[in-house]
Amino acid sequence: MTLKEKAVSVIRSLDDDATIDEMIDRLYLLRKVELGLVQADRGDVQDHHEFMAELELEMELEMLSVRQANPSTSE
Repeated sequence: MTLKEKAVSVIRSLDDDATIDEMIDRLYLLRKVELGLVQADRGDVQDHHEFMAELELEMELEMLSVRQANPSTSE
């Protein structure tokens, strides 16, 4: 299936009253999935545990910055 055929299929799968924004969102998701598949085929992947550790660190840093910005709400 060509990319154009996939895009048409995605749009056809939406409700008849779908908005342009919903169509764009769905096509954007298709694009991200396609890019992810290309990256995976190239071996450009990250170990799950490594990713989760990075995500946890980012969340902790975000919480720290929120606490510093709002010292009255920190514990």
